[in-house]
Amino acid sequence: MVSFVVCVFKKGEGGAKGDVRLCCDYRYLNRYTVGEMVPMRSTKEIIHRVGKANVITTCDCRNSYWQIPIRLEDTWLTAFVTDFNVFEWLRAPFGLK
Repeated sequence: MVSFVVCVFKKGEGGAKGDVRLCCDYRYLNRYTVGEMVPMRSTKEIIHRVGKANVITTCDCRNSYWQIPIRLEDTWLTAFVTDFNVFEWLRAPFGLK
């Protein structure tokens, strides 16, 4: 199982082309991956729970997908190929379901 790397232009100032971002194309793998079904709470329920709290905090988890470990027996599924070698992720990359 090997996914390809694609180049995507980041948007720069005013919508102009910026830097190039390398991305793994996991569309094929995601097609056969069963997603985790977690029901979303209603806004009313969230406001009700927050209203009872003594402390309220926020946390911005930028790039939080890199915090999710991948089981060692499943890392082969994340393999991607470049001109230099084949690599596997040990943490969840962006775009992987």
